[in-house]
Amino acid sequence: MRPVVIPLFALMWGFTALADEGMWRPQQLTLTAKALRAAGVTVDPARLADLQRGPLASVVSLGGCSASFVSPDGLVATNHHCVVGALQYASVARGGDSLLESGLTAQSRAEEPWAGPSARVRVTVSETDVTAEFAAVIAAASTEAAAALAVESTLKAKVAACEQGRPGHQCQVARYDGGTAFVLIDQLVLRDVRLVHAPPRAVGDYGGDVDNWMWPRHSGDWALLRAYVGPDGQPADHAAANVPFKPAAHLTVNPAGVKASDAVLVAGYPGRTFRHRTATELELTEKEYPATLKMLGELLTLVRELQGRSKALETKLSALEAGLSNRQKYVQGNLDSFAASDLVAVRRGQQRRFVEWARRQPDGAAGLRALQDVDALAMKTAEMQPASEVLGALSRTSSVLRAAFAIHWLALERAQPDAERQPGFQDRDVPELEGQLSQALKSVELEAERPIVGFLLARAARLPAAARIEGLDALFAQHADPNDTTEVLGAGIRQGAVNRLVDAVFSAVKLTDGEVRSTLLRATREVVEASGDSAVAFAASLAPDRLKERDRQRAAQGAELRTRPRLMAALAAHAGRPLYPDANGTLRVTYGKVRGYAYRDGLTAEPQTTLRGVVAKATGKAPFDAPQALLDAIVATHERMRSGQLERFGDAALGTVPVDFLSTCDVTGGNSGSATLDAKGRFVGLLFDGNYESMDSDWIYDLRRTRAIHVDVRYLLWSLERVYGGAHLLKELGL
Repeated sequence: MRPVVIPLFALMWGFTALADEGMWRPQQLTLTAKALRAAGVTVDPARLADLQRGPLASVVSLGGCSASFVSPDGLVATNHHCVVGALQYASVARGGDSLLESGLTAQSRAEEPWAGPSARVRVTVSETDVTAEFAAVIAAASTEAAAALAVESTLKAKVAACEQGRPGHQCQVARYDGGTAFVLIDQLVLRDVRLVHAPPRAVGDYGGDVDNWMWPRHSGDWALLRAYVGPDGQPADHAAANVPFKPAAHLTVNPAGVKASDAVLVAGYPGRTFRHRTATELELTEKEYPATLKMLGELLTLVRELQGRSKALETKLSALEAGLSNRQKYVQGNLDSFAASDLVAVRRGQQRRFVEWARRQPDGAAGLRALQDVDALAMKTAEMQPASEVLGALSRTSSVLRAAFAIHWLALERAQPDAERQPGFQDRDVPELEGQLSQALKSVELEAERPIVGFLLARAARLPAAARIEGLDALFAQHADPNDTTEVLGAGIRQGAVNRLVDAVFSAVKLTDGEVRSTLLRATREVVEASGDSAVAFAASLAPDRLKERDRQRAAQGAELRTRPRLMAALAAHAGRPLYPDANGTLRVTYGKVRGYAYRDGLTAEPQTTLRGVVAKATGKAPFDAPQALLDAIVATHERMRSGQLERFGDAALGTVPVDFLSTCDVTGGNSGSATLDAKGRFVGLLFDGNYESMDSDWIYDLRRTRAIHVDVRYLLWSLERVYGGAHLLKELGL
């Protein structure tokens, strides 16, 4: 069925926006008060916008996922898939069975294992608009690159002033819609995070990749963490003497949950959306997707083959496999949605109407020039995308190369005064970077990383002439052999040269040693390059290319700073109302209703699933290998409910316990783990996914098919009581 697409490039192109659409900044909620009331939300919008009060004071970021405080003793609720790395770390630290497979329910605070050196709970304390100051430095810059550098310099000064004399606080300046607005965000960063409860993988990831992005879902995608601080109440490194953090506010659980048509809100930190992008930008992305899909499929095949070699590799590569699989399904879903809705053509039609409007305005020429400038920049950036993708993938996919690139780049930056270094590589950033690398390398398997790096280098060898990476080409030439008869990959480079380069990269890796890594993180360029680490030597060889990439990106950012705000101003004038900004990893609130959807002609998806569906899907084999303890508890619960006995987390109308539900809330990646609130602001679930039919929702919102998928809080509460011996946690949750 070809979905009917409502022209909802709404706020951008001047159509009437649907009430459920929009990832709103807290400060904008008072502007949407009427729509909130119409949706059935009874929480005062002014209270919703207050970062010092609940519920928003309870909502935190884990860095890539969202979460929320749910008790006065620092208990944090998030998704199971957001703590996979922490479970792996704790398993290795214990030297025992995989906590990912067995699950965990700590029976006391003393039993709560450390989530690892990279785990953080970030509490947003304040947001301050600083747009005027940044607009002034952009206007004064002589070139595009100078504009980007001026913004970077101003940003670092703002951050330094914000953090001065305030240990435990980290500040950032968030950029909205390419520089349309700048906001200084102050966060309290809690560094001692521990695992409290996580169900087994067979519950937390029930359905696995088969059910990912699909409905109906029966996943118990929840986990509980706890944030700790020093005895003085201040953020501190992990230590036995630390005590639970006392948040300014925590969410109140509503054990009655929600039902169909109820109003709900989602509060969290969505990653990225592209609602305000042009038709050209969308078309370039659509053209890029097939190559991305091919690469992801090949890399996934390789990773799964490596996982099949041993149980240890299966566990250690599970996070990488899940991430690649999720990305593959996302890209395929976008391609399917783009084709089904003819989204590029729809957007070009919408854009034509904007152009016609602009031509009628006295000052419309500025908006039209901005549109042309944005499209020209997008086409220029697309030319270098293949090379950028390879360089990025090398550091994202290999933990060893991630460490090598970071350490060498930090050494390059250290030659400059701290205030002049690139953000992310100042002295303030070293402790967190060290924790991230320590966690990533704790359980690294070099023999698994070798073929993955080999795959990516072979991809680099095939790059087109316009996107060649000079440093890699030089290394391929260095490892060429005139007697080599292996396959020619591209530019005369043979597979044998790639293989020999991989051997060289991993011939003398020392970064897995924590002491070596810690020393190099604080060393000069000369010391780092003389370390004898083969991965660092590889990173040093690519430094000129990475410097060129940085300069190119700076120029592109400078151009964006000067073009995108002009376009957004014209679009706002066209809309005649405030625009919600595209997601950028900052705190947002969205709202909607619990509602199903017509997913195929004549077929409608109900908005709730139950324990009956868990049993119906169970096959005894992954990914539907529901644990026997869970199945037994379900049977006992159904027997009790049939006999009329009380099941306090059951739903009388459904005759069982709810598991997951759908809503019309507008969400995206990064929202994983976001608190789902009822109309009164009480905790009723956790956002964890979206449906396949709305895979293109990063680009467009369609009320008819865009749905968020949440785990019902009653499934969590019921499981704690009936399956995992978590009565003490129910008590802490106020039950």
